[in-house]
Amino acid sequence: MIKFGHFDVLCYRAVLPICNLFNKTNATQYRLEGFSVGDTQITNLGDALVAFFALVFTIYIILRTHIKYAAVGRLEMIVLFAVYILLLITQIVTTSGLLLKDVVVLKWFTAIQLGLISTLAWLLLMNAIVGFQTIEDGTVFSVGGILMGAMLIFVAVGYIAIDTAFNLTGAFATSSSELKNIPLFVLYLIWPLFAVVTYVVLETALVLTMLGERKPLLLLYASFLCFAIGQVFMFVISKYIMDGTSGKIDGSMFATLFVFLSIFLVFYYWSSITEDDYEDYEF
Repeated sequence: MIKFGHFDVLCYRAVLPICNLFNKTNATQYRLEGFSVGDTQITNLGDALVAFFALVFTIYIILRTHIKYAAVGRLEMIVLFAVYILLLITQIVTTSGLLLKDVVVLKWFTAIQLGLISTLAWLLLMNAIVGFQTIEDGTVFSVGGILMGAMLIFVAVGYIAIDTAFNLTGAFATSSSELKNIPLFVLYLIWPLFAVVTYVVLETALVLTMLGERKPLLLLYASFLCFAIGQVFMFVISKYIMDGTSGKIDGSMFATLFVFLSIFLVFYYWSSITEDDYEDYEF
């Protein structure tokens, strides 16, 4: 049973980036054997490949977003997708296993990855608020304010992660008998979930009250469904896949795929509700 603030069960059942922060003596028993490519052992080849293709397609999404010149929240969406690309890059590095021999560097990359996850949640939430146009989108005040908040969250989460990994102050130290870190539990698990649910609620209100349409909601809810399926693969099914493949793959590659589909559907949903000159431009 998962206890609030504890990662023991989670790290036992899934390969989570946050588990890299804990000492090997008290860290996860969950291990991937992966594949050997020449003299290199890649522990999570499937997830790294899916993340790479997601990265390429996200660049395409940014290009499509860029040419929606008159769309509400265009710059804010570009920032969201750009941070997602950075997250995918760190994910490839931390899950591939290429840094397993350099634990210090792995922990630093993991701290960056956790900071980007929390930052992405912030950006998603801010994009929902921008849609109501209480503040003019694309302005220095709007984009600058969002970026400032994103930077604060990234630094705060990154610092907590680094302090946890290297026990700089002892404030976030974990004992040998339990993996407990309440701040990271909230910022890594609860905060992103809160942001996703709030985004869906706010966008539902936006569509029903300001647009008077319901068709875009199908895209919105499909995005949420993909996100939920991704979490099921990561936290529930992952260990069974690993056991069934003798440690070659786990559910993380499917989780990455469905989260990417969720991001793509967010773009598709946003594109469907914004007024722009989209079809007048080609690239």
